[in-house]
Amino acid sequence: MALEQIYFLSQIIAATAIVVSLVYLATQVRQSTQAVRASTVHDVEESIRAGYSQAGRSAEVGAILVKGAEDLSALTRPERVVYYGIWHNLLRSYEDAFFQTASGALDARLWSALERQLADLFSSSGIQGYWRDRRHWYTDVFKQYIDDKVTALAVARDFRPGGS
Repeated sequence: MALEQIYFLSQIIAATAIVVSLVYLATQVRQSTQAVRASTVHDVEESIRAGYSQAGRSAEVGAILVKGAEDLSALTRPERVVYYGIWHNLLRSYEDAFFQTASGALDARLWSALERQLADLFSSSGIQGYWRDRRHWYTDVFKQYIDDKVTALAVARDFRPGGS
């Protein structure tokens, strides 16, 4: 075999090795992306579940939520702290989900379900009152989303914490 033929053969082998390496790398990136997305879904869901479990941790907290949802002005100052704290934590979790969806890390189908939850929540006058008082704590794009889309969806609902 001539030296030139050995050189060309080595170039073919090197090019093949590069292609195999790129295929392997693409597979690893795809698997890593899937793992990150699964982790994101889990983290978002866990955050929202934690917020709702906080709401149901006692009959007293549940009573505050029902009272506040029906008439925010009926809450005492300490009750308002509890009410606002719970909704702040929950809406921060929804805001995180909103941004995770926008970045492509959270499936839009899951966001659609979360959006319906938000619409139910925002049909409550108490949560609307919280939003009027604290909307400045949230990002501009999330505020715009809540103000434009979620409140429009909420108009058609009659949500009551704890059911009818």
